[in-house]
Amino acid sequence: MKSLLPFLLLPLLALTALCLGDVPTPLSEVWHVLTGQASPDNLASFIILQVRLPQMLTALLCGCSLAAAGLVMQTVFSNPLADPSLLGVNAGAGFCLLYTSPSPRDSTSS
Repeated sequence: MKSLLPFLLLPLLALTALCLGDVPTPLSEVWHVLTGQASPDNLASFIILQVRLPQMLTALLCGCSLAAAGLVMQTVFSNPLADPSLLGVNAGAGFCLLYTSPSPRDSTSS
């Protein structure tokens, strides 16, 4: 039963992500938008299809990618405790963050 819990919670959390936000949307309206029964000119259609659905799908894909990357890393190293610091991923991510962040000298204030 424990292994089925994430698969049962995922659709529920995905629908919750589509319903909740700055503009609360009822579940019935979300269902009408997703099935194409709502008017495309409706504000809820725009919010769900252009804002919330892409965010939810991006979050799902990122989570799946991170899980797959962790599985590959643990398989390659034959170590169930393998983490990103083994390959220097943490250091590389820190360097990229430092390299791409604007410095205080880059501000254009007079």
